[in-house]
Amino acid sequence: MKELPKRITVIFEPTAACNLRCLHCYHADTDYLPDIMPIEVLDKFLSVLKPHYNSVNIIWHGGEPLLAGYDYFVKAYDRFADFARETGVKFDFYIQTNGTLLDETYANLFETTDTNISISYDGPYNDVLRQETDKVEETIDMLQHRGIDLRCLSTVSASTVHHLVKIYEFFKSKQLPVKFNPIFPDGAALSHKELAISKEDWTDNFIDFFDYWLDDKACNIRVASCMDIIHRFFGVRNGCLNNRCLFRYLAFDARGNFYPCGRLIKEDYRLANVNEIDDLREVFLSPTYLSILDANKARVAKCHACKWYDKCHSGCNATASLFGNMANRNDFECYFNKRFFDHLADICAQGKPISNPYAKQLFCKILNRDKI
Repeated sequence: MKELPKRITVIFEPTAACNLRCLHCYHADTDYLPDIMPIEVLDKFLSVLKPHYNSVNIIWHGGEPLLAGYDYFVKAYDRFADFARETGVKFDFYIQTNGTLLDETYANLFETTDTNISISYDGPYNDVLRQETDKVEETIDMLQHRGIDLRCLSTVSASTVHHLVKIYEFFKSKQLPVKFNPIFPDGAALSHKELAISKEDWTDNFIDFFDYWLDDKACNIRVASCMDIIHRFFGVRNGCLNNRCLFRYLAFDARGNFYPCGRLIKEDYRLANVNEIDDLREVFLSPTYLSILDANKARVAKCHACKWYDKCHSGCNATASLFGNMANRNDFECYFNKRFFDHLADICAQGKPISNPYAKQLFCKILNRDKI
């Protein structure tokens, strides 16, 4: 086997259960199974992890991960801490939550464990897709009052795609960092076709918003959607974007099954069960993973001649799968990338002034300049 990265990110799903029924939820076809991951399954996960990685990102996800219960998280963090002391492996923790169950007790735990918090929240349009908006906003207020850093993940649908600037200004007013994701055609969203966004609508509106953001000298928050795509344009591959997920990301569910991605927790993409392996590297040799590599290779071959290939590297495997076939180019993502990279190339060629302090700092860092 090829030399694997020494750092891996695991989307850790202690339960698929959820206390909300969001209209776009891509996990709806899991039936929100109420199983809670037995602590013995977590122990087995740790046993197959060693000795290959020196750094591991754990992203608590779901479902709603906090339905696993406070006592479960205390035990889990104790297990991770013991393993870290024994092996020297460094763990970084993140959680994606709907925020409805996150109280002061959880806040104390996440502060103590340096867990980075992200809340699924759509600002002034939260009721379009989600529920319990008042409770979510109480949680956000509580965390901010305590001085806890957090960010929000905002899903954009056909109902809100024309209001990106308004949503951004809302998050600015609350000093909440945000990332925008277009709705995925998966799970519950398949039953709500009226929420789907066309590739043209998403691209046109995001480019308009990006220009507004780039010119906003009053920007006081990180907008990951904009900063991520600037990274991509300049060839900085970070996160799971740009086909960078391979061998670096896995998902792990409550029953001990491994999957290639948190968006692909489906039987067709099950790689192995933790009780079937002795070494985590075995999942990368499973027939399902090898078929993903073959499909990825086929897609790369089709994309390689594109002038923007070195920016997107044929895009996201999960998105390609959801929009048709992992071996084929994803028209939605491909259309967006080509239009956006053309637009950003024009901005750079024209030497357009940049007012946004976050954008200025990012450009200077990437281009190794004192100013732009």
